[in-house]
Amino acid sequence: MRRVCLVVASLRKGGSERVISELANNWSKIDNIEVHLILLTRQKRYYRINENVKVHDVGAGKSVAAKTIKTALNLRRKIKRINPESVLSFNEIYNNLTLISLIGVRVKIFVSDRNSPDNRLPWPHEVLRKILYRNCSGVIAQTSKAAEVLKSLTNNPNIAVIPNPLINVNFNSEINRKKIILNIGRNVRQKNQATLIEIFNRIEDKTWKLKILGEGPLRSELSELVRSYGLEDRVQLMDFTSEISEEYQSASIFAMTSLYEGLPNALMEALAFGLPSIAFNCNYGPSDLIKDGINGFLIDEHEIDEFVEKLNLLTGDADLRTRLQCYSDEFRLSYNGVTISDRFLKYVLCD
Repeated sequence: MRRVCLVVASLRKGGSERVISELANNWSKIDNIEVHLILLTRQKRYYRINENVKVHDVGAGKSVAAKTIKTALNLRRKIKRINPESVLSFNEIYNNLTLISLIGVRVKIFVSDRNSPDNRLPWPHEVLRKILYRNCSGVIAQTSKAAEVLKSLTNNPNIAVIPNPLINVNFNSEINRKKIILNIGRNVRQKNQATLIEIFNRIEDKTWKLKILGEGPLRSELSELVRSYGLEDRVQLMDFTSEISEEYQSASIFAMTSLYEGLPNALMEALAFGLPSIAFNCNYGPSDLIKDGINGFLIDEHEIDEFVEKLNLLTGDADLRTRLQCYSDEFRLSYNGVTISDRFLKYVLCD
């Protein structure tokens, strides 16, 4: 039996948590693979994990920073007890914690950064990443551009580019879509949803609605912006939902105004569900996913007028939306969850 450990902060609602859940669940279906999932903080679990995945809580509290030493010791003891062949850790700061915890432990350790390399960490973690990543067994980047940055940053010779696995997509091309523009993401500065509301306020066809699914510290600020534009009847600020597939199926357009990304899961899922998508061409994810004019539109960063123009084009032309949707079959095949999960597993097992 080959044992492998996945390490992540939690299973709260989020992109990294969704991906690591997919990996754990897909790997657990493979004969001769024993999967352990280690959680570093004690938070409410959102994602469902298969029963044959062994889940371990080692966090000393809700905040890793508050009790770093105890959490690190718990992690070290747990890994030594499990004695896996390989460990894969997710997210930059937690990767540093994992690498420090396992100094001197004979196990292959792989790390994966899940956000834009341009998103600088607090300086102690930047220094630690440069030192610690250099000697780990391998680094997984989500895009080719991110891999180039990580190679120059860490000098690790074993950097792989592996995109995120898709969720199971039950795509129905015959579904009756509504005049809904969808955005999914936490209500934080990175997602730049205030700009999306401003853009939506400027579109010509006022029969369309905007749905923003997400939670976060800027919810009240976004609500006030909606009120200031008088858009209460046309903009919905909603929490994440477990029925996310229904949201993708009922919408007609996906719009993303993020300032930076790693590889945006929501955009991947939208394209897989056949949603014509429009996004600022920020570093590093959208250009890897959107083929401009084929399955959506890439807009130069901060070019709000251009974004409004292309969004008007999409909202006003149903035939165009249907044509852009046709690429979804090829997209789903390229990012199939089982295929991508297998690439992760072969890399960390060095097969």
